[in-house]
Amino acid sequence: MKNTKESQLQKSTSPRLLLMITAAILFICLISSASFFYVRQLEDAIQDETDSNLIEIAEQLSIIVDNQVQGNLRNLESIALFLRAFDNIEEARITQFIETEAVRYSYEKIFLSNESGHTLFSDGSLGSIADMKFYSRAMDGESVITVVSSSNQNWIIYATPIYSQSGREIIGVSGAVQNLESLSNSLEVDFFGGEGYVQLVKADGTAIVESQHKYAIGPYDNYFDALEESGYQDGGQNSLNSLRKDMAEGRTGIIGLMRGSRECRMCYMPLTTNNWYLLTVVPISVINTKTDYFVQNTAIICVLITILFLVLILALIGLHNSSRKKLERMAYTDAVTNGLNWRSFEAQTGEILKKARESEYVMGHLNLQKFKLINDMYGREAGNKTLRYVYDTIQELLAPDELVSRVSADNFNLLLRFTSEEGIAKRVQEFYHYLNRFNEGRLQKYWLTFTQGFFIIDDPKLELSTMQERANIARQSRENGLGSRAGVAFYDDSSRASLLMEKNIENKMEMALKNRDFFVYLQPKYELANRTIAGAEALVRWRDPEQGMLLPDLFIPVFERNGFIVRLDLYVFEEVCRSIRRWLNEGKKVTPISVNLSRAHLPDPDFLEPYRKICDKYEVSPSLLEFELTESIMFENFKSLAPVIENMHQAGFTCSMDDFGSGYSSLNILKEMPVDAIKLDRDFFLPGSKTDITRGKSVIETVIELAKKLHIKTVAEGIETLEQVDYLKAAGCDMIQGFVFAKPMPIPEFEKLAYPIGGKQKEAAGDGYGACRPDMGETGAD
Repeated sequence: MKNTKESQLQKSTSPRLLLMITAAILFICLISSASFFYVRQLEDAIQDETDSNLIEIAEQLSIIVDNQVQGNLRNLESIALFLRAFDNIEEARITQFIETEAVRYSYEKIFLSNESGHTLFSDGSLGSIADMKFYSRAMDGESVITVVSSSNQNWIIYATPIYSQSGREIIGVSGAVQNLESLSNSLEVDFFGGEGYVQLVKADGTAIVESQHKYAIGPYDNYFDALEESGYQDGGQNSLNSLRKDMAEGRTGIIGLMRGSRECRMCYMPLTTNNWYLLTVVPISVINTKTDYFVQNTAIICVLITILFLVLILALIGLHNSSRKKLERMAYTDAVTNGLNWRSFEAQTGEILKKARESEYVMGHLNLQKFKLINDMYGREAGNKTLRYVYDTIQELLAPDELVSRVSADNFNLLLRFTSEEGIAKRVQEFYHYLNRFNEGRLQKYWLTFTQGFFIIDDPKLELSTMQERANIARQSRENGLGSRAGVAFYDDSSRASLLMEKNIENKMEMALKNRDFFVYLQPKYELANRTIAGAEALVRWRDPEQGMLLPDLFIPVFERNGFIVRLDLYVFEEVCRSIRRWLNEGKKVTPISVNLSRAHLPDPDFLEPYRKICDKYEVSPSLLEFELTESIMFENFKSLAPVIENMHQAGFTCSMDDFGSGYSSLNILKEMPVDAIKLDRDFFLPGSKTDITRGKSVIETVIELAKKLHIKTVAEGIETLEQVDYLKAAGCDMIQGFVFAKPMPIPEFEKLAYPIGGKQKEAAGDGYGACRPDMGETGAD
C-alpha cells in the first residue's frame, strides 16, 4: 500500500511538477520574451535618440562652421568693396590697411593681387598667385573658399574679386589666409560624455579637419580609404559605397560602422560651404552601457521590469533634456562670459523691439580699452575672468527688459531704455563706478575704461546689424574726438561724414608727403621797437590736387591721433632748414624761425636726434631755430618736460611757450619751465566789456613785467589793430605776430618782405589786414 501510495503520489506530483515547471518555463519564456522585446525596444529607442541627438549636434555645428567661414568671407568682401572705392592708394598705405584688417578679423594674412597675379601680403611681402586655381576662379567673378596645405599645415584660403569703381571690370583679387586650427577649435565640443567626436572632410573624402579624439581615425588623406584600410566595415543598413554616393550627391544620413568588436554610429551632413561634409561619430558602447544595465537588472528580478521601464523613461527624458540644454548653451551662450552670445542677443532684442516705440531704446557698443595689456600681463585666463566680471557687473545694473552681450573679443553690445542723452551718460558713469569698485583699498590700481557709442533706435524695424554698426560708428567718433555729447557719443549723419572725411585724409597723407603737397608758410614776428621783422613762425598748408587748399584745422588733429604728425613736423623743419641754408648762401642776415613741436614726439627720449641730423645736413646753426610747445603740452607733461627743454638748450635750440594764458596754471609753469619766450594767447586781445578790457590789460602788463624779470621774451599773437600795437609797445612787449602787419605767407613772399632787394626792410605800417605783405588770398588760419 505504501508503495502504491508513493507511486500515486509520484504520479500525481509529476504532472503538477511538470505543470509547474512548464508554467515556470512558460513564465520564464514569457518574461524572457517580454524582456527581449523590451530590450530590443529599448535599444531601438536609445539608438533613435542617439541618432536624433547626432543630427541636432551636427546641425548646430554645421551652423557654427558655416557662420564662421561665411562670416570671414563676408568680411573679406567688405574689404574688397572698400578697396574698390580707393583704387589709387599707394602700396605702403594699402599694406598698413590690410595689416590692420588682418588683426581685426583674426586672419593670418590678407593679400591683394592685381590682374597679372602679382600679390601684396599684409606682412609686406610680395609674391605671385597667378597659377592658383582660387585666383582664376576669383578673377572670373566668384567668391572662393578653399583649403590648401603648406609646410605641414592646412590653411583656409578666402578669395573674392575686386571690381573697378564702375563695377564692370574685375581689377584684382582680395584674399585672406586663416589657420585651420581656428576652425578646429570650433569643432572641439564635448558630447555623449566625451565619447563623441567630429571630423570635417570634402565630399570626396579629402581631409579638412581631423579629430584628435582617442578613437578617431587619423591621420589620413582620404576618409573613405582610411575606413577601408583601418578595417571598418558596414555595420548598418548603408554600405561604404552608399556613403560615398550620398556624400557625392549632397545628402544627409546616418551609417553604422564596425571594426572588430567596436561599432559606431556616424551622421554625415553637408555644409553650405563648398562641398564640405561634417562627420559626427559616437560609439555604440555609449548606448550599450545604458542598455546592459537594464538587461542585467531585468534578468535578476523580473518584478522590477515596470519600475526599470519607468526609470528608463525618466533617464531618456533626462538624457534628452541634458543634450538639448548642452546644445542650447552651445548655440546661445557665450563661452567666455557664460552669458548671452550674439545670436541670443539678436533673438531677444528682436522680441523686445517688436513691442517698442520709436526712440524707446538705444543700441550701445562698448570697447574695453587696453584689454590686450591684461592678457599680456596676467595671462589669457585672467583676461577671460575680466570679461566675465564686466559682463556680470553690467548685467546686475540692467532692467529686466535691457540686455548686454559680448559680441567679439573685448566688445560688448547693450540694449538700454532711452530717456535722454544725459540719462544714458549717467548710466555709463554708473557702469564705470561699479566696474572699478575692486580698486577700493588697493595700492596698485588698474582702472577699467571703455570707449562707447550709442544709436537711438528711431526705427525698431531696422536690421540689428545696422543698429550695431551705427553704435560702433558713434563709438569711433568718440574715440576720435568727434560728435560726443554729454561725455557719450551718439550716432548722427555727421559722425559718419566726419569719419569718412578722416579716412579720406589718412588715405591721402602718405602720397601727399611723397609728392610734397605740404607747403610751409611763414608768419612774420615784428619787433615792436622798430616794427621790423625779427623772426617768423613756420606753419603748414596742404594743397590737395582734388580738394585744393586744406587748412591745418582740418588735418592736423587727424595727424595728431594717428602719429603722422611726427613725420610732418620733421618735414616742415627740413623745409625751414633748406630755406635758411639758401638765405645764408645768399648772404642774407637770417632771423630765427620757430617751428611747432607736437606732443607726439615726447614719448621718444631721443626725439631731438633727427632734428640735430637735419641741422647738420644743411649746416644750419640750431640757434636760428626755435621749438614752440603749447601751454597744454607743458601742463600735461609738467614733471618730465623741464629736462627736455634743457636738452634743447644744450643742443643749441631755443624754446617758446605758445598759447600762454589759455590754461589754468600758466604762472606755475612759467616758474618751473626754462623757456626762452612766451607767446601771449590771442584770447587776451579779443574784444569784451570795458571791465574785461581793463582787467585784461592789467594781466598783460603784469605778465610782461614778470617775463622781463625772468629774462623771457614776450610775443603777442593774434594782433589785428594798431591800437593793440601801440598798447603792447607801451607795455614793454618785445614782439607781435598778427594780421595787423602780415598773415601767413608762402616762403617766396616772406623773402620779398624780410629780405628785400637793397637789403633794407620797410618798416611795418599796418592797416589791420596785413597791409605790408602781398595779398595771397589766404585765410591765414594756423
